[in-house]
Amino acid sequence: MAGLVRKIGNKDRCMLRAFISELYFMPYPRDTKIQPHWKYEKIPLGKMLRLKKKCGDIPVEISCRGITKEKLLSRTWKVVVRIIGLLAGKVAVVNLKLPGREIPQDEIIKRLYKEGLLIEVAAEKLNEGSLSVPYHGNADDLALASVLRRNSKY
Repeated sequence: MAGLVRKIGNKDRCMLRAFISELYFMPYPRDTKIQPHWKYEKIPLGKMLRLKKKCGDIPVEISCRGITKEKLLSRTWKVVVRIIGLLAGKVAVVNLKLPGREIPQDEIIKRLYKEGLLIEVAAEKLNEGSLSVPYHGNADDLALASVLRRNSKY
């Protein structure tokens, strides 16, 4: 992996992505279609951070399983506090993997951004200017992808 990163170029061209075992939230939402490979795809955060270091400290995106909008807001933001405690200062992006690729509530996005975490957002779900802080856009349609300009304030 580290050799591939060196060959491609590190921070401007590569990003590690993983599901981590610490951010699997059970039980899954009732209508979740559990896939057999889910039990094999998660790794401990510590292992992912060691791989990040080995690859030249490139950006990392961590994905969660089993979160809903309701879980994000329940119990005094316990889920959000856990995500911040585990990831702030260690990774660049968190993908909450909400059902239906929903966008989290703006207050959640702002709180995570304040702690240095961008939220991955499905670009096709956005309306122009609908988010008040930067985000990591994901799109199958290149026309929906945002462009990062070198002199941007973000």
